[in-house]
Amino acid sequence: MSRRISIRITGSGAVVAAGCILILPLRWVLAAVMAACVHELAHITALKICRIRIRAMEFGAFGAVIEAEPMCPKQQLICAMAGPWGSLSLMLFGKWMPLVSLFGLVQGVFNLLPFYPMDGGRIMRSFLSIIAPVYGERIADYICKAFLLLLFCLLLLLEWSNLTVLLLICLILRILVRNNSCKDCILGLQ
Repeated sequence: MSRRISIRITGSGAVVAAGCILILPLRWVLAAVMAACVHELAHITALKICRIRIRAMEFGAFGAVIEAEPMCPKQQLICAMAGPWGSLSLMLFGKWMPLVSLFGLVQGVFNLLPFYPMDGGRIMRSFLSIIAPVYGERIADYICKAFLLLLFCLLLLLEWSNLTVLLLICLILRILVRNNSCKDCILGLQ
């Protein structure tokens, strides 16, 4: 029996993709897409190894989201770590694909930031849920807010540029758009 996976592209995702194709050099776009594909394939591979059923994939302005069955914290930890690991593993191919390697590095490091629902936030929540089952998610939320405040203060000390402001706004929006617990809904790996 074959299972179908729903794949959706949101309107905002299509607009961002079209804008990138029109503004950026094509080799940059292709390298970013290749790095993103490796990242998501690493998540999918981990989900398959953990025998977790994938329900849907969504591509939007804030990246890709894989909707899967609910997982225990150990499974979520493994599956969340797989994406950044896949991105960072592209560094091994820097000699042959330097641009893809660079995008993999940037994507891997960015996804390790401890903000939920990004991979780093999921890793932190899963780990804290394993070692402190009752208060793990609450502690992770406090750490996320403290880290965001620290980042904001650091950016205040540095020179504000349009790119810095844009990156901070994108980061805050990404955190606020999907800030719900994986225990309350279908898990979405990013």
